[in-house]
Parts: sequence; C-alpha cells; structure tokens
Amino acid sequence: MNIMSDTTAHEYYAVAGGRISMPCNITAPSSDDVVTLVLWYKGDMKVPIYTLDARKGPIEKSKHFPSKQLGRRVHFDLHVRNPGLTIDPVKGEDQGIYRCRVEYKRYRTLSYMYELKVIVPPREVNIMDESGQRIEETIGPVDEGSNVTLICEAEGGSPSPSVTWWRDSVLLDDSYHITTQGYVRNNITLIRLKRSDLSAIFTCQAANNNLTVPTSNSVALDLNLRPLDVRIITPPHHLSAGRKVTLECESTGSRPRAVMTWWKGSQKIQTGNEVISDNGNLTLSTLSFVPTAEDHGKKFTCTAKNPSLPDSLIEDTRTITVHYIPELRLALGASIQHTAIKEGSDVYFDCNIRANPWVHDVSWRFEDNILFSNLSAGIIVSNQSLVLQRVKKEHRGRYQCVATNTGKDKSSEKVQLYFNPLFLIHFIVKLDNSKDVHSFLHLLKQGMLLQIQLIAPVCKNKAVQVFGVAKQETLNITCELEADPTDVKFHWALNNTVENMDVKNFISEGTSSTVFYTPRNMLGYGALLCWGSNDIGRQKDPCVYRVVPVAEEDESILSPMIGILIGIVAAFVILSIVIAIIVRLRTHDKHKDSEETKQEKCELPIQNYKEESIDSTIESPDVIPADSQGKKSISFLPSLPHQAMLPPSGVGNRLTEILLQNSFIS
Repeated sequence: MNIMSDTTAHEYYAVAGGRISMPCNITAPSSDDVVTLVLWYKGDMKVPIYTLDARKGPIEKSKHFPSKQLGRRVHFDLHVRNPGLTIDPVKGEDQGIYRCRVEYKRYRTLSYMYELKVIVPPREVNIMDESGQRIEETIGPVDEGSNVTLICEAEGGSPSPSVTWWRDSVLLDDSYHITTQGYVRNNITLIRLKRSDLSAIFTCQAANNNLTVPTSNSVALDLNLRPLDVRIITPPHHLSAGRKVTLECESTGSRPRAVMTWWKGSQKIQTGNEVISDNGNLTLSTLSFVPTAEDHGKKFTCTAKNPSLPDSLIEDTRTITVHYIPELRLALGASIQHTAIKEGSDVYFDCNIRANPWVHDVSWRFEDNILFSNLSAGIIVSNQSLVLQRVKKEHRGRYQCVATNTGKDKSSEKVQLYFNPLFLIHFIVKLDNSKDVHSFLHLLKQGMLLQIQLIAPVCKNKAVQVFGVAKQETLNITCELEADPTDVKFHWALNNTVENMDVKNFISEGTSSTVFYTPRNMLGYGALLCWGSNDIGRQKDPCVYRVVPVAEEDESILSPMIGILIGIVAAFVILSIVIAIIVRLRTHDKHKDSEETKQEKCELPIQNYKEESIDSTIESPDVIPADSQGKKSISFLPSLPHQAMLPPSGVGNRLTEILLQNSFIS
C-alpha cells in the first residue's frame, strides 16, 4: 500500500479539563475520488483509538467507532470547515503523539502526525508562617518594626509551575525551588514592617502556562501599631478650686486602641470615660475632678500605650494653675512666747496667707470692726502684720485678718486677746475639736484651777435590757447616752449567732437615738448594739439591748390558772421591795441627822460659797474645780489680784468654777 506520510509533528496544547481539536485533512485529491476510511492512532498503538468507516456509503453517512479508552470524550466532527478529532474534556493522560490516517478509494493513503501537550495547572497554593502553620486570609497581628517570613508552596501542576510573590501588582520575588516532596516553594521575608504595610495584600502565584489564570492565594497584613501622639487638649487657662472640671486627652495612631491613664504627680488616678472614633484610630479619655488648692502647680500626665507593645508608652504633661480664695491662719509673732508677754509689752500678729492669685488687699478687724493704724493708741497695721504697742485692757478682744483676691473675701479665725491676774496674755481659738482642747489646756497658766468635763459618749443606763418581740413585729428601742459635746453620731448593729449586721432604720437627736427594728426570721434575734461618737471620741462599750422571740398567741401553753399564780407571786415580790425601801429610808434619815449635828460642831473658816459658770463676768474669783464624781471640792490657793480676767470656756465644754471670797483664804 502506497502511504504518503507527513513526518512533521504539529504541536497542539490543551489544558486539562479543557477542549482540543486536532484537524485532519480529508479532502479527496480529485473529484472522482472519495474517502473510504479515517483512522486515528496514539503513540505506538497498533489499534486505532478512533475509526470513521465510509466504505459502504458517502462519508456523511459513515460510521464512527471510538475506542473504549476515550469513549464519549472523543468524536470526529465532519460539519466544520476543518474536520478533526475533538477531545473534551482533556485529561493529563491524553498527552502524546497522534496520527491521522486517511484512505481513499483510488488515491494513495495520506498520514498526518500531531503532538498533543496537556497542561495541568497547580492544584493548590498554600501560604504558611515560619513554623509551617497555614495562614488563612490574615497575617498577624505582627508588631510594627518587626520582621515576618512567609512561605508559599504550590502543589501539583504539569509542567512544574513557577511560584512568585506579589504585593498588589508589584512583583516582590520570583525565586523558587522544588522540594524533595515535589512541591514548588518560594520563601519571602518582610523586613522592618512599617505603618504603611498595614492591610497590604500579599499574593503568591503558581503558573505553568499562559492559557489559564495562575493559581494563587492572598493574605492581608495586620499590624500592632504604636500610638503616634497623645495630647491633653482641653485644659482651661486656669482651674477654680471647688469647681468640677473635665480634662480631655486625645491619642491617635494606636492599633489596637491605646490604653490611656491619668497621673497626678507620681500617683495614678482613675480615668473617666473613653471614646473611640469610628475607624478606631483615635481614642479620647476624659478626667473629671474637683481641684483643690493643693492641686495648684501639680503636674497632670496623660499616657497612651498599646498593650501589645510594651515599649510603646508616650505621654503628655501639663502643670495646672488653680485659683482659690485666700486661706488664712492668724498667729502671734514667731518670736513671742505666751508666758513672756506682760501688760505694757508689744504684741504683734502675723496673718499667714496662702492664695492664688495673690491677694490685693489685706485688712484687720477688732470685734468685727475694721482696724486702722493709730499710733497714739499703739496700733500699727502693716499689710499682713498687726502690731499692738504697750498692750492695755482696751486691747482685749477678738482679732481677725481679712484678705481679698479675685473679688472674694476670706476671714481668718477669730483670736481672742486677754490677760489674767498674773498679767499674762493668752489667745484662745474657738474649740472645735479634741485637738483644740489640748491646745487650750496648754495655754492655761498658773493660778487657774479648772476642770474641763469633756467626755466621749457612754451609756446612760449600762444594764442589759431584754425585749421580747414576735417575728414581723416592729420594736422601738431608745438608746440614751451621756456625752459632752452633745452632738452625737449614732451607729446601730445586730449581733446574732452568725454575723454582725448594720441596722439603718433609726432616728437620732442629740444624745438620744430610737431604732425601729423588725425581726424577719430567727436570725433577726440577738443583741442590738448602740454606739455613739462625738468630737472627743468614739464610745468604748456599746449599749446592749437583747431581742428575744416570744410565742404567738396560738403557741401559748400557759393555762389561766398558771397566769393567776404568776400574778400572785409578782404581787408578793413587789410588796417585799416596797417594805425594804421604806425601812432603808428611815435608817438613812437618822444617819443624816447625826451627820448634821457633827458638822455644826466643826470649825471651818469658810462662811459661804456659790457656783457659777466660767463664762461669768464676775472678776477676781479664786477657782476650785469639781472632782471627777461631780461633787464640790475645795482647794486653797494663794490670794490673787482682785481684777483677774479668766479665759472664756470652749464651745460645748462645761467649765465649772467655785468662787471663794478673799476672806476664805487665810
């Protein structure tokens, strides 16, 4: 058989999964000739993979016989301009050398050769970190300024793909190698990540042809960013003491949001609310507080820190200015000793001032009247100092300094100047608390015997009282105390077998307090404790009221007869007590008459006395204190000058004196 063969193989490329058509010229060389048989072979196979048989009729009615190997994936299309063998879909094993053999009825046989190359794209591209862990969608968060290594591996593909790294549309790296497992790998290291790298898209591509889109995988970069800036943005020009103010601090640039703190000096203070902007880039922290005079000149610091970056702390500091009204303290001159001042000496006062802004006016008052310099009267007013020359009785009274700033006046405490029979001058500040009491006692001089009865609260009735009450029944108990001063703050509590519980439902007035108590269950019974406290101190031992349960009416087991017997016994007990009291009173009267008879016989050089408050305006008393039991006692003192002036009593204190006539003392 005469076969004319085209030995040049025509290359055709097909992508696995795609479609390929290899044309075979079946046109007859002459008009009187026709095609009788078309055979397709692959490689060295002796059996055709596809047969078109037109030996029994025209080619249009020929029979088609595909091999079992290709089955329905292959057919020979006669209805196209260039008929050929079509494979759809193409598989990897379809790659190879194909021959098309065309036999004619009269003409010699023709043979054509084709080389089909099947391209298999990579199956998968994986992105991993340094430890080999796969990364899905996002890298990080990674710290700003650090390095990060990304690994890309392409799996599958024929021919072997090239693997490249891209940022957006910019090629970063095209170096790759094949691992022992057959994967194609490309590693890339991103150096010193910057803020501009945030949310950057990094793409790894694997490609082995230009017919299909490369297989790829992309990840976005997430970063921990340091705060760029922190600023205290709303400090007023100055703050006013006692007036609430809000400071605001703003920080930008941190991711995640900055943690903000406030400091006053070296002391951390609680922050207020934090507001975050929509994009999370700005954080606003507010600090609300009421400034005091002590805050003037203090440094307030606002810090911002990314909690994920230990060395990311930044801060802003402002020194605040606080305006406050003058704070005054009136005192004797530092060089003057109280015990060394005598009538006729010079005395001067210092008005110690603390103010911001500084005061623009300082004045002095004597008995609430403005004091002016009067050289003839020995009064010299010099701004913050007051000088009294050659003090006399006319100088006795209360002194005060007044200072003004920003239109507001502030007065010092009143200081009383007086002198006693020993011609010693004292000043006494109003006694407001126990500390002032000690200062007052320190100023008392020889020649005055005083007993100051200042006591912390104690129970008026120290006996334990018992109250019976049913559950859900309200009990009213009044706690009465003895205290001086009488301004007492009360506290009630219940002590049961389990715990101590504060009781809040009570009212108080002076040294008396009434509690309204309702036991709800058995734990509501126990000892009700009452304490009081005043300026002297807190009550040492509480007053105790024991609350016990009583039976309900339907639970009573006492019969009427038992009740009658109890009444009779109680009557006998009361009668016995009355008889005992009468006998004791009669015995006491006889004893008293005997004592009075003895006193009439005693020669005592004291004719009479009277008791007055130390606030009395009577001059020249000799002073005798009351003893600790409240009984009068007599002390013999050296005779004092007749015109002695005693200091006034402190507020809330009982100062008692027993005045003796000069004739009492020999």
